[in-house]
Amino acid sequence: MYDSKYLLTPYSVRKQTTTYLLEKHRIVSYDEAEGFKVVEQGIRYGPYVETQPLAFELVRLTFTFEDPYLILAAANRQIEISHWGNIAIEEWFDLRNIGASLLGEYSRIDSDQSKYGQNCVDTLKARLPYYIHDLYIRDVIGNMTNVKAQRNEKDVTLSFIPRFQICGGWRADWSQFYQIPTKYHLVTKLDDPTLHVFNFTYLHDYDVLLTENYTLEVTLPYGAKDIQVSFFSQFNIC
Repeated sequence: MYDSKYLLTPYSVRKQTTTYLLEKHRIVSYDEAEGFKVVEQGIRYGPYVETQPLAFELVRLTFTFEDPYLILAAANRQIEISHWGNIAIEEWFDLRNIGASLLGEYSRIDSDQSKYGQNCVDTLKARLPYYIHDLYIRDVIGNMTNVKAQRNEKDVTLSFIPRFQICGGWRADWSQFYQIPTKYHLVTKLDDPTLHVFNFTYLHDYDVLLTENYTLEVTLPYGAKDIQVSFFSQFNIC
């Protein structure tokens, strides 16, 4: 990893310290820049006093990272609102493990041993609203369709158990579909019965994962007009 031992800021800083939180057994090498020290939490640079705006001094850290690192390279959520009291939701996900890549051939025997397969993912969970129905999940190769769904008082818990672990450098994609009653998300203004307000969560239910490319599509009933959209931030609307 390449970084600066100073906080990159346009302001002068009277006093600052930079600490890289690393377990000691993971540290391979590091730059012994002025003010460095190996501490219990990792590697510390500083304290430095009276640093100038945009001060930068390169340091290089090398460490092992054997844990899985999951991201969604792409995700798509399609919401279709019906006249007849139903909302249909279909989602598609492209999951990548960008952690340490698997070298050589895959062996289930080796991966099942505790000291191997540390960069592989064997479970993935999500929570959906408790009032969903008609849930189904599918994928092309069948690796992600080994799923357990459990309805509780507060939610429906999905537990994905891939037939093959998702190791570093591997990917998996799947789609899921479910329906929900409109009464939980669509209301009518008391002073204007022709004005309907649809309130729904923008992000998907795997919100612990970084999503590089996310698309939300909403299909309104035939005849809808004078449409207004309200977001908490800026988005591209088409």
